[in-house]
This record gives sequence, C-alpha cells and structure tokens, in this order.
Amino acid sequence: MRSTLKDAVIGIVPALRDRVYDIHPPDGIQDASYAVLTLGEEVWKSAWAGYRQVIRLKLYGERSSLAAGKIVRVLSDHFSMKAKIS
Repeated sequence: MRSTLKDAVIGIVPALRDRVYDIHPPDGIQDASYAVLTLGEEVWKSAWAGYRQVIRLKLYGERSSLAAGKIVRVLSDHFSMKAKIS
C-alpha cells in the first residue's frame, strides 16, 4: 500500500521523485522539497463503509523554494478537483 501511495504522489507531483520518505526523512537530507508519508490508525466509519485508513502526507520545503510552492499548488488543485468529482 505504501509504495502505491508513493507512486500516486509522484504521479501527481513528478518533482517529488525519490523524495517521498517513510515516517521521517534520512539524517542530513539536502533536498529543498520533500514529502513524508505516514500511515496512521484505521478508523471505523460505518457498517456500510467499514474501516478507513488515515494517511498523512507532510510536505517540507524552504520558503524560498519555487518547487515547494508548486508542489503545494499541484496537490491542492488535484484534491480540490477530486472533492468536486466525488
């Protein structure tokens, strides 16, 4: 599941290729922009929907990094469109 989620994030924002990390980034990271993917608890929603997995995607970047701003914009646009479609 983790690798599928990473692939989905990279598909949305290709600039994050090789920059999506599990739980925490490696020590001494030099990338201006990166993401940390964490799978949280499963939450019971209803008998019809069952359990939902909580997924946290944290984006990191320098304020001056144009790539960080672009990543936030692309993800925001992507998930805004998904919410309108659903």
